[in-house]
Amino acid sequence: MCAVLVLCTACGESFFDKNPVGVISEESYWTTETDVKAWMSGTFSGLQTVMSEGYTLWGEGRSDNFYPTIYDNAESWQLNGLTSNISQTNWSDLYIVVDRCNKAIEKLPAMVDIAETRRLYYIGQFYAMRALMYFYAIRIWGDVPLVTVSWNGDRSTLYQPRTPVSGVSCKSKAIFKRLLMHWIWMSISFYLPILPVSILTRHLSWH
Repeated sequence: MCAVLVLCTACGESFFDKNPVGVISEESYWTTETDVKAWMSGTFSGLQTVMSEGYTLWGEGRSDNFYPTIYDNAESWQLNGLTSNISQTNWSDLYIVVDRCNKAIEKLPAMVDIAETRRLYYIGQFYAMRALMYFYAIRIWGDVPLVTVSWNGDRSTLYQPRTPVSGVSCKSKAIFKRLLMHWIWMSISFYLPILPVSILTRHLSWH
């Protein structure tokens, strides 16, 4: 017993200070492209949750292209009788996707073990998903909270005031322009090296 006690004392705090095996901390995440792919899969899963019913109920489902039934508040959707008791009028799932996009947009620029073209590809994906969520948000609710940073767990900052539609729209347009420039640059970077070969191949095929 004494020998074990002496051994533990000699080891110091590191003997007891162990990272949990079954839990991934934020400090150990965001190191490889595999981490990014896993995060993107989770974000797309959240997007699927939002749009599985929202795509219809927030769009054509509110028109006369659909015949209402007595099930699942169908008449309430078509007759603008929506209330907060209807689950599809809650934007919590939508903002979960927004938060996941914000986290990725914050973390990706600092990752070193990923090619720049791949980094821009992933950042573009998350910007696009976030813009899509805000497109539907202002289309449905009008003024909505414009959240562009990830939530840090502080409950006092969980609920944000609404931003006018014009502010959300301007932000989305600015992001779209950035995405367009990223797309143009990536296209040039990809096609420019093979362009002379392509022209030469086409020229030879004509003769």
